[in-house]
Amino acid sequence: MSISNFSKQVNDLLSTIENLPVGVSGLPVEYVKTEFDRFSQLVKSRNVTRKPGEKLPRATETRPYRFCVQDVVMAIWTMAHRKDQEDIFVEVFLSSEVYEKETRQTGFYDKFAGATAALLMILSEAYRVGIPLRISFGKTVEKGRIPFDVIRLALKNNIFLRNIPEGKINPDEGRGLYLALTGFSKEFRNKIDELHKQGLMSGERVAYTIHHGIWSLEEVEGIITCSPYPDLVLSGDAVPEYHHFYKHVITQSRMALLGGLLDRTLLNRDDTVDERVKTKGLDVEDDERNLTICTNSQWYSREYVLNKSQIPDKLVFPDWECVRLQLEPGQRLSVLLRPRVAISIQTHLEEDIELAASQIRNEKIDAVAIAIPFDFHDLSPEKQKHFKELAATKNVTLMICPESTKSLDQQAQKKMAASRIKKD
Repeated sequence: MSISNFSKQVNDLLSTIENLPVGVSGLPVEYVKTEFDRFSQLVKSRNVTRKPGEKLPRATETRPYRFCVQDVVMAIWTMAHRKDQEDIFVEVFLSSEVYEKETRQTGFYDKFAGATAALLMILSEAYRVGIPLRISFGKTVEKGRIPFDVIRLALKNNIFLRNIPEGKINPDEGRGLYLALTGFSKEFRNKIDELHKQGLMSGERVAYTIHHGIWSLEEVEGIITCSPYPDLVLSGDAVPEYHHFYKHVITQSRMALLGGLLDRTLLNRDDTVDERVKTKGLDVEDDERNLTICTNSQWYSREYVLNKSQIPDKLVFPDWECVRLQLEPGQRLSVLLRPRVAISIQTHLEEDIELAASQIRNEKIDAVAIAIPFDFHDLSPEKQKHFKELAATKNVTLMICPESTKSLDQQAQKKMAASRIKKD
């Protein structure tokens, strides 16, 4: 299909978007009911009650899935790996836009959240089974074409789909969608493309690492931005026999894990912050701060900015043996990540404090901190007191992570094992 024909077809499809009813993509009610019935039949036909720890079904079987946030169904779909076609075949695909029944108000979740989750899982499945990122939609899905919400997602990310009527997403289109929906920034995407050109690691592998739950997006960004050998860290291929490479992977993983733990602690809300009774961050679904998180490779640090939201909020320092300062939306926090063992903390912490203090003098940063592991308590009480007083005089906050380097290293070894992906 030519670009002009594609544009005309898409414009025809999008011309009625403003008039579409909220709910399931504005699709006819009868079609939605038919899809639900087909989905229910597939669920019943499997006649399977899977217990925890049992083997997953084979990729070649047609498997029904649903994506839920609490008790809200955002998407349902089916998928199966067709070996002869080298694709993932989809028979049912429905994504919804959640709204308030009485007021018809929308905006409770990100637009296309259901379609994004479903598409990412389908593309991750294609990578997992070792085929090109090719998707084929059956005749039962919107008369055999690519689903409307998928088309709109592609348009939103400037991706050109050539075979809309045929219901096929080609591998290059699938790759573009996979990387775009993962949330890579343009700068970070360029770094990934450079790794790919060097033959070190594909962008699909990096995205799968995130969606497989091995590393978070921010942790991967930190690894690729700060590590001279990010492919070794993300692949998990380093072995103890190659001591220098293995030590490098453990060290870089340790830093990523410390940053990830800090990310999650700051994201989780504190309903109350009281000097007498400090409540832990609530790890509740949908109850997270709206933070912008990025990695600064120059300082080996994480930077946080709390964005304005409908819920009044402040960026509260974690309960890591420090004064729990509170930053307003728009204020910038920089945290140097220093996951050192005790002897290295003793040797380098004064230098780190001076480096952090220089950030306050030279950059537009509202607060600076240094995150160090629990190994800090292996120092003598006199040394601990000295470092705390020195940091206070420089307006630098010392954050003592509740995890030790030994614990972080054990987690790093588990990450390495999980990174060795076995194809079906």
